Amino acid sequence: MTTCKSCPEAEASKPILGESFDPWYVLLSPPERVGERRLFHSWPPSLPEVGVGVDYQEIAHQASRCAKGVIRERWRDLRKFTPVESAALLLSSQKFRSGPSLQVREYLRRMYERSGDKVEYVLPSFPFKIPNMEKSPYGHFDAGEILCLQRLQLINEVTTELLDKPSVFHVVSDGKIYSDICGVNAETYQGYSRSARQAIGQMELAGSLDYVDMVDDVIGDRREEFSETLGRVKEELASWWEVNRGSKPVQYLIRNMSSNVNFYLELECLAYGNLFGMLGDRRGDELKSLMSRKVEDAAFLFMAKLVTLKVLDVLAERYPGSVRATVHPKIGQFGIHLVNSKTRVFPWQGVPLRGSDGRFRIVSPRLRLGITLGAW
Repeated sequence: MTTCKSCPEAEASKPILGESFDPWYVLLSPPERVGERRLFHSWPPSLPEVGVGVDYQEIAHQASRCAKGVIRERWRDLRKFTPVESAALLLSSQKFRSGPSLQVREYLRRMYERSGDKVEYVLPSFPFKIPNMEKSPYGHFDAGEILCLQRLQLINEVTTELLDKPSVFHVVSDGKIYSDICGVNAETYQGYSRSARQAIGQMELAGSLDYVDMVDDVIGDRREEFSETLGRVKEELASWWEVNRGSKPVQYLIRNMSSNVNFYLELECLAYGNLFGMLGDRRGDELKSLMSRKVEDAAFLFMAKLVTLKVLDVLAERYPGSVRATVHPKIGQFGIHLVNSKTRVFPWQGVPLRGSDGRFRIVSPRLRLGITLGAW
């Protein structure tokens, strides 16, 4: 008896990834030599938290003024082109985007031509503050994220000014979908998202900055499908992972994940065990081996979830015709500077630093306070 290819049973047994599937797109290209896996940890910061008043509406107004100023500076060149071409030219310039060319100008022009009554951008980001104290000593939504929201609104303002149509940035929070990977509890990412929505509200930008959740709002009623597909992806990806786990891109992914996983309990065991001589070399090595496996499992799950989102194409289905913005530049997407062209650290993985000229950028603290674990 032959099986109908369109039958549900046949579709369920059909491989998701297939022989031609290339999962490398979800991996970060190593910008540096892949070294030993190291985990740096700092004790909670001893400096007191200080709250400052923020003029949110002025921050929004600054985005509008800056947009007009940027256009005015480039107008001699921009006026030679059509509105679509001028917007693509300006927003693909080094001031707004990161990474090499990657055909961004062509991509933006194509998407602007296809846009209807408004231009929509979609950006998966704003998860939560990473639990590693060396990356972000405090867990609050702070000036770094506020500056990022201002940056997104700047892109909206430039788009609207040049194309003469409304522009909206859909900020898709992936805090909930990745929280289990990093060991972050619900209150942490929920509080972070509440603060983001409050900041947008205080800027009075709710109409142009749309903050939504990847699980609740984008995947939505497809959660069961997502869960089932994730299970199949993990099963199929396991053999690929085993073959490629020693490659530089995979090792780089694992190395980066080591600074994003919550190791508070393990580190306390190591610190106090070593301090009071309770661990011993064998148990200390076993604990470090356990931590190493925890990191690799987290990296694998992170990749599996990214692949699943790609397979289901949830963003394109939820926001058809939108410009896909990204924090990891690649062909067919709009790789943007989240704060400014001087910043290479994501707002949720660092702290805002104001220079003597009054300008901000996001930096990684890396103060090396407390204990340091060597390679494991």
